[in-house]
Amino acid sequence: SEDVTVYTFYGLILIMVAYNFFLFFAFKDVSFFYFIFYSISAGINQMCIDGTISLISDNPYINNHLHIFSTALVVCFGILFFSRFLKVKEFFPFWNIALNVFLIANIFLSIYIWFGDISLTDNLANLSALLVNFFAVPLSIASIRKKYSPAWYYFFGYLFVLVTFALYMLKIYNIYPDVTINIMKYGFGIE
Repeated sequence: SEDVTVYTFYGLILIMVAYNFFLFFAFKDVSFFYFIFYSISAGINQMCIDGTISLISDNPYINNHLHIFSTALVVCFGILFFSRFLKVKEFFPFWNIALNVFLIANIFLSIYIWFGDISLTDNLANLSALLVNFFAVPLSIASIRKKYSPAWYYFFGYLFVLVTFALYMLKIYNIYPDVTINIMKYGFGIE
């Protein structure tokens, strides 16, 4: 059952990467490009969580740091994708500046991960992933209120990621340990 979930998830990631690759070239919309790298980062992140990454690399240093690095990349490419897709620069110029500052902080975090304390950077990456939700959800709702109909797709898709992320955080901090380690795969997959 868990193997089916894992392989289905990685199949979906590959399909979405290929699909968005074709959309990027067909429509010349950079948001598809950002979504490709968001999907790849999410896939690598999940490979680190479920141990699949050890099939590619058996170096514990790389595997441990890659998990945190991929978390930071999911946040970075998530910001780039949703700010472009939700037209944040056009609709909400102030929040666009705030997102750019947050993005730059995450870029520095993604570099610091390789040289800093692993426990500290893991907590900072998880905090960053949590904080990005305080941008993504309200901005998608605000875009909906501006009658921008594509924001509905983002809002409903991202709700699945948000719920499964919350459950995953409860698991890794031992608040609710009965959640499957693959919970985020369901959220990313449905998104």
